[in-house]
Formats: sequence, structure tokens, C-alpha cells
Amino acid sequence: MKAERIMVCAFDGAAALLSLVFGIEMMREYVVGYPSEATVWVFGTAWVVMMLTAIIFFALVIAGIVLAVKGRQLRKTVIAFTAVFAVMWLFIPVSPYVAEYFYNRTGFVSIDQKDIDGILTGYGRQIEALAAENGYALVCEDGFARTDRGSKKICGFSLGDGESFAVDIELTYLNAYGRMDIAAETEFTSPVGGDIALDGLDDAIKCYNALALDAVTEEESLDILSDGQYAEYAHDGYSGQLKKCGKFGYIRCKEWEWSDITGQYKTIKFTYGGLTMAH
Repeated sequence: MKAERIMVCAFDGAAALLSLVFGIEMMREYVVGYPSEATVWVFGTAWVVMMLTAIIFFALVIAGIVLAVKGRQLRKTVIAFTAVFAVMWLFIPVSPYVAEYFYNRTGFVSIDQKDIDGILTGYGRQIEALAAENGYALVCEDGFARTDRGSKKICGFSLGDGESFAVDIELTYLNAYGRMDIAAETEFTSPVGGDIALDGLDDAIKCYNALALDAVTEEESLDILSDGQYAEYAHDGYSGQLKKCGKFGYIRCKEWEWSDITGQYKTIKFTYGGLTMAH
């Protein structure tokens, strides 16, 4: 009987350790992949793993309960190991939510919701001045007014020169976190086999930097494009070349080829994200 109790404790301990390690890995995956589309898979993976290990969980927990009821020898030890394993197993699906909670609520100065209208008005004036100064065309839906999408308040507009570049910018205020993010996308296309022209990249970056807390450079973007590797914290499996710039900032680069009746083309899209200057 003692051997059985020791064996159950050993299995519980090993399973608890594996559950903890996996939960921590899910937290890391969330932080690493935050700017990409892959974070949704972190939550899904955690729940799938929990369901796949449910049989092991119930077998070990039931074994622990039965042994604890049957006798007093090592009873407290069995209960302790079983309880620890149960908690660690339940931590698997919860871990991404824990990462999301702490990741999105620290590392920046929160913006009060009552200040949003004033901030967006000020940003609108900045962008209009930037467009007038550089001769950019400015297109904005609803005149910089925000639109509500669930827990987000979003303002979007586009800038460009009609030739070498166009950039779509979106300001998003996240009610739950008191955080205002900025994201800017610009893309360039050329026939396959030729050098792709990135002449307007510096202008697109200028538009992003006008509202972003942390500036990015053209050199950083070209480094990501040329090295063929995910930079810094990012790794294979996330969307495009990804470089984290601080906690919330990032530069992402995607490349793809496509064709139509006129020929085959290659497109490169840069996405810049981070906190707005309001922080």
C-alpha cells in the first residue's frame, strides 16, 4: 500500500511539473506573439491540451482520493500531491488569460476614457498639418470621429502622395486597459524578378512616428526585410518577419507573390504598431 501511495505521489508530482511548465510556455507564447494573429492559437492550444490530458487528470485524482480515504499512511502527502497536480492542471487553460491580464495592464500610463475625444481631436489636427506640410492626400472616415466595436474605440484614416506610397493608420483605444494603440500599414508592389521600389517607406514611417510614442526607422525595417529571420523575441510560427520594439511596439514585414492577367508580382507589406504619444 505504501508503494502505491509513493507511486501516485510521484506521478502527481511529475504531471504537476509538466502542467506548470506548459502553462508557463503558453504565457511566454502569448507575450512573444502578441502583435500577431497567432495569439488566438495560444488560447486554443491550452484548452485542447487540457482536454487531451483529462483522462490522466481524473485517473490520478481519483487514485489519490481513494488512497487517502483507504488509510492514514502518507495520507497528507497523497492529498498534498493530488491537490498540487489538480491546481497545476487547471492552470493550463488559465495561463494565457493570466498573461493577457498582466501584460496589458502594466508598463504604460493609462488614459482615462473621458480624455479620448480631446486626444483624437488633437491627433486629427496633427495629421491635417502633416498632410498640408508634405502635400499628402488625407482620407479619413467620419472626420476622425471614433467608432465603437465592443470594448474598442477605433479611428482610422489614410495618407499618401498618390504615387510612391500610401499608409493606413488606425488608432485603437482599449477600454479594459486604458491603452491607446497605433498601427500603420503600408505596402509596395513590383513585378517578380525586379527590384521592389521602397521609395515611399520613409514617408510612411514619418506618418506613423507623428503619433507614436516610440519612433521607428527605415533602417530597422530594411534590416528585418533583408536578414530572413525573425528578430529578437519572435520566432518561427508567427505572421511575417516580426521585431518587437519594447513591450508594445513592433515592426512586422510580410512578403508574398501573386499574379493576374498582366503578369506576376511581389508585394511587401510593413506594419508598425505601438503606443500613441498620449501615454
